Amino acid sequence: MSTLSHNFYIHRPFRATDWHLIEHFSPVAAGARGLSISQVFTPDGLLVASGFQEGLARPFVGDDS
Repeated sequence: MSTLSHNFYIHRPFRATDWHLIEHFSPVAAGARGLSISQVFTPDGLLVASGFQEGLARPFVGDDS
């Protein structure tokens, strides 16, 4: 498995030392590729950051010797 691309966007200032809800989901996986999306919310429900990652998963073809 390898990462094809990843991005993290901070939408507004927030304190990293506070508790946050991180919602993570994968809306699609097809053709040996997958996409995952994360959203970071403050305790009062404000969206402060988003992350996206695309991955590639292919079987390892090693030599049989």
